[in-house]
Amino acid sequence: MSDIDVSFVPEYLKPYIFTQNYERYTPREHATWRFIMRQSLYFFKSHAHPCYLEGLQATGISIEYIPRIRDIDQCLQQFGWRAVGIRGFIPTLVFLDFQSRRILPIATDMRTLEHIGYTPAPDIVHEAAGHAPILANAEYRKYIEKYAAIARKCLYSNQDIRLYEAIRSLSDVKENPDTTSEQLATCQKELQAAQKAVTWDSEAALVSRLYWWTAEYGLVGDPQNPKIYGAGLLSSVEEGKTSVSATTPKRILDIHCVETNYDITEPQPQLFITPGFEHLSSVLSELEATLSYRQGGVTALEMAIKAKTVTTVVFANGLSVSGILSHFRLNSNQEPIYLKWSGPVQIAEGHAQLTGHGVSRHGEGMSTPLGNWLVEGQATDISTWTPQDWELSCWQGRELELKHEHGYTLQGVCMDALFCSETLSLITFSNCTLTDHLGNILFQPEWGEFDMLVSASHIPSVYGGPADWHAYGAHNVGTASTVPGRVSPFTLVENKNFNHYTTLTKLRQEDTQLKEQYSKDPNLLEQLVHNLCAEEHTDWLVGLEWIELLRQPKIQSLQANWAELIDTIKGARFIQKHKHDPHVWELWQRGLAIAHQTSEQLQRQTKG
Repeated sequence: MSDIDVSFVPEYLKPYIFTQNYERYTPREHATWRFIMRQSLYFFKSHAHPCYLEGLQATGISIEYIPRIRDIDQCLQQFGWRAVGIRGFIPTLVFLDFQSRRILPIATDMRTLEHIGYTPAPDIVHEAAGHAPILANAEYRKYIEKYAAIARKCLYSNQDIRLYEAIRSLSDVKENPDTTSEQLATCQKELQAAQKAVTWDSEAALVSRLYWWTAEYGLVGDPQNPKIYGAGLLSSVEEGKTSVSATTPKRILDIHCVETNYDITEPQPQLFITPGFEHLSSVLSELEATLSYRQGGVTALEMAIKAKTVTTVVFANGLSVSGILSHFRLNSNQEPIYLKWSGPVQIAEGHAQLTGHGVSRHGEGMSTPLGNWLVEGQATDISTWTPQDWELSCWQGRELELKHEHGYTLQGVCMDALFCSETLSLITFSNCTLTDHLGNILFQPEWGEFDMLVSASHIPSVYGGPADWHAYGAHNVGTASTVPGRVSPFTLVENKNFNHYTTLTKLRQEDTQLKEQYSKDPNLLEQLVHNLCAEEHTDWLVGLEWIELLRQPKIQSLQANWAELIDTIKGARFIQKHKHDPHVWELWQRGLAIAHQTSEQLQRQTKG
């Protein structure tokens, strides 16, 4: 069960919700969060859009400790949004479904110290400190809401699903400390194979690129001095610095950005700048006009067949059929006159499944002719018939032989008719046989009752996924058998480090208790520092947190030789061994610079 009341979430989305077990976060993970956020504030106060800092406060995100998702959820409600916990990459369509309902899915896992600069798997830094703050901006929020509503209707392919599953698996094993080299190599090969298997760009792939170059890696404002707003950049100071560097090519955002693919495992070759957040919605509207759910027609049907996934075909009479479209035929005017789906299939009006026309009835699929039938020798659009016209036809209950203007022949007993918006939309036949103009059997009595849609040939819309997700039930949108978190127990060395972090937290927070301890033992801090430096496998972040602590005015007033203790930590073996690791050494140096800056600010405040 979630620690948030999720009654506002549809039942079919609830399986993706994951409870944030807050007590499972280790002291090291809280320290990692603290380091990232201190670095972020130092850098992004000058390089992020102003709404970032405002949004951190508005969404209840603390600098000192990992936030509780339930607190973020309460804060987001002032903007009409909610938040829920998830784990790792969830399927793209599910993520979009959440966002289309103004729900921010937040990954509950916290990146490891080894991946403090960048995590290969979604984590709470990326979601909470990256995505949530920018939602406080009304214009950007409008864009995200519109994007999610549009993107979840895009046609996605089975190639997209396979690629998602490979990316998810690789990101999880990279982040999991329990991973073996063999597991990593296997996942890398699977991703390479999935990437090579992509032979065309689906609508979902194209639209996802707009999200990547905006919500994840977007810049806004003046091309000469752009500001960061993309969550991928806001959750990684390293990438943030690269993004504003003059060496990173930058282009003005337009619809052509979807022609530029991206690789999540590599630095971005270029970035896109939007003049303002309102421009995002303008580009999105331009892209929306090209999508199958807006254009419909034969091209949309061709793309649905190519996708080999569940799609929804909307007909001129307002009904729709959801399933995997497998075949269609055209007349000489290139209009669809016959469609066939493999099962399971759902018939719906709007986004509500028709009673009795779900996957239990159409588990093996369905087919239907479209267009005019011959009535008294005349080609007639019977989709315009009203209930009164139906009564006059006297079809109900009779055995009929109907001829279609394009050669189809239907023989069967007319059982029932369904009307939508007061016009004929569906007829059910028993003991039915349907043949084409060559005599090929398309339906036969042994298959059960035949439900024939009554519609003109016009197809106004085709979109991804079923019309009524809840009623349709489970279908393939991507699954993964991996999770990013470890299952192995912590080692003795790790537990010792956790104790160090816990001690530091207490020393930072407990002024009265610290003074009492000092009155009993004036050498308390000196003893703790020397014990620390005697250990070889202490985290470098422990050393940095000790230096931050020793620079605090309240500590300096108690410990006269605080500067000597800082030098002792800097020269300790557990710190010096990282000199040959450029990545860690840069993090260490940046941490020292911020500790020094913070100390000077505290000194000024104390004197003031």
